[in-house]
Amino acid sequence: MKQFQPVDERWTSSQTALLGLAAVVQSICVSENANPSKLSGLKFFRLSQPDEPSRCFYEPCIAIILSGAKRVMFDQDEMLFQPGDFFVTSIDVPTSAHVLEASEAKPY
Repeated sequence: MKQFQPVDERWTSSQTALLGLAAVVQSICVSENANPSKLSGLKFFRLSQPDEPSRCFYEPCIAIILSGAKRVMFDQDEMLFQPGDFFVTSIDVPTSAHVLEASEAKPY
């Protein structure tokens, strides 16, 4: 399974920025699953507990993981996404995915 590895001390300042962004997004996410924003097409997702693997299509998107962890299967490639990781899709992509780490205190 592929996983992001920090490469140097700059990651510390990036972690601080990531925690600040996560706090802002958590204040916007008042319910489980999709939370719309005031910007057209921008959604925030929140889960407070791990879920079961499910098959789905990722529509074109930019996904940034701010808290928790998610496992995604793109064809034969299994990827683990943790805080600070992101992925971009430009076409509909069939996947199997599930949230591995999430809690009320640290939701995905």
